[in-house]
Amino acid sequence: MLLIESLRFMRQNHGHEKHPISEDHSASSHHPYGRHLPGSADHGLWYDSVKAVSKEIDVVTLMEQLQSNRSEERLNALIELGDGRDNAAPALDAILEVLTSDKDAKVREMAAYVLLQMGEKSAKPAMAAIKEAYAKEKNPTVKLNIVNAWNAIEPETSPSQGMTPAGP
Repeated sequence: MLLIESLRFMRQNHGHEKHPISEDHSASSHHPYGRHLPGSADHGLWYDSVKAVSKEIDVVTLMEQLQSNRSEERLNALIELGDGRDNAAPALDAILEVLTSDKDAKVREMAAYVLLQMGEKSAKPAMAAIKEAYAKEKNPTVKLNIVNAWNAIEPETSPSQGMTPAGP
């Protein structure tokens, strides 16, 4: 019951108060904000469909920021590039340069995450550099993010291919 109340609160406090969660929706009914949660017909819970949307970004300015001596500025530039998703494609070489040579592990970690955000279509040309970065990286957190990007871009050749999650 606490989950239901939490969902109601979130819905009402995120601009959806005109369309509160109803108690009388059936599994086959349509809702303008999303789909019915499976197994929740008796509670009428709905969730919003979330789709990743590329943000418009100033790639040239962000590429200049990647050259900054301050890691916070490089990190902020990478965050913006990640929000741009496939719009960050013109910065691919600069992102790879950061991934393979930045002295700050947090910045390299974010560079790998940006490649994941860019997706297969935009980041596929970077696979040789991603593989090289993986082989050379010593920091385990950065290495994990490189594998995550690799999984998103070219899962069939990923180092995690064929691995199964460890049990509890």
